[in-house]
Amino acid sequence: MKTRRTQRKGRDSGFTLVELITILALVAVLSIATVPAISAIQRTRERAATTEVARWLTLAQRRAVTTGEATGVRIDPAADRLELLCMPEGTKQPVAMKGPTGDARLELHVPADFPGVTIESFLSGAGSAGAGECWFDATGTPQERDIATLTPCTQDARIQVSGGGVIIVRAVTGAVEW
Repeated sequence: MKTRRTQRKGRDSGFTLVELITILALVAVLSIATVPAISAIQRTRERAATTEVARWLTLAQRRAVTTGEATGVRIDPAADRLELLCMPEGTKQPVAMKGPTGDARLELHVPADFPGVTIESFLSGAGSAGAGECWFDATGTPQERDIATLTPCTQDARIQVSGGGVIIVRAVTGAVEW
């Protein structure tokens, strides 16, 4: 029995138009499906960053109540950075708190831990905007530091994180809300 082989003349390899259109349609469908997923990842990062900033403020408040030592958080929107501070008894200047091993400062650099997220603004309990500090006394009440003295906040402090996240420290109750 003889078999007949057919060969294409001048076209040994390549794709047909139908194959190319199919591949392009598949790529389009996959790219459309990934855009919402990427947006969801960014929203999750923004929520996580907001929660982490609130946790830092809560940590400062609880530490102040537990130790009786004024504890604060320095917030720098321009550098997207938070730093935990304390004011040891008998001192009038804040000291950067060290980590558990004592060799590193307790800092949170928001974009490093939450890519694409920034601290957009900080409004202190005294009404000043920009970089500043939010302190808590031994009762957990929010305080403002004026050189060496702490005074009660006159208004709620507010931190804005990209994506719409807002953390509020209530001046009267000291509640940290987000």
